Amino acid sequence: MAKITNQGLNSALHQLWVFSLSGDFWQVLDTAFGTEYNRENAQILRLQWQKGDFSQLPQIEIVDSGILGDGNGAYSSSENRIYLSSKLIEKGTLGLVSKVLIEEIGHYVDAYINTVDSPGDEGAIFAALVLGEVLSPNVLAELRNENDGVWLEVNGQNLEVEYNNPTVSLSLTSPSTVTEDGPQNLFYVFSRTGDVTN
Repeated sequence: MAKITNQGLNSALHQLWVFSLSGDFWQVLDTAFGTEYNRENAQILRLQWQKGDFSQLPQIEIVDSGILGDGNGAYSSSENRIYLSSKLIEKGTLGLVSKVLIEEIGHYVDAYINTVDSPGDEGAIFAALVLGEVLSPNVLAELRNENDGVWLEVNGQNLEVEYNNPTVSLSLTSPSTVTEDGPQNLFYVFSRTGDVTN
């Protein structure tokens, strides 16, 4: 269990280091967290990450999968802690563990550079963009409208967390309305976030 966690963390930190050196750094932050964030704090993080210094990141705790339900991970800003599901660690791939960690680190970044939580699932947006995924306008809109805040009981405490919960959605792309009777071809975009193999 510790091996996959360490490998996943090392992979996530490597991705964040690469991201901190990229020319897209500010564009990714603007897309994930809006444009009203504290740029000085963001620059501090960037410089630390460029040096390979990740000491400011939240502690990681592995919790029983029953606590997170279908979720893979969560971030509590009040505790400044990332929670990973034991099921994710036992059955998840290295890539999935790394992506969930980057998403939860994204929630930490939002709390560090913004005074209020960014709308939607900014952690998922951050993780996707850091990993080089292209988010269609429809998927970006869905993530911005997603409510990823939940209350969990962890170690006897009720905590408000931002939650990584796999979702699957279908979006009608063309035509946007059907006005005639009879057969018609409809085109859908299938999108997913998180581990949807369960």
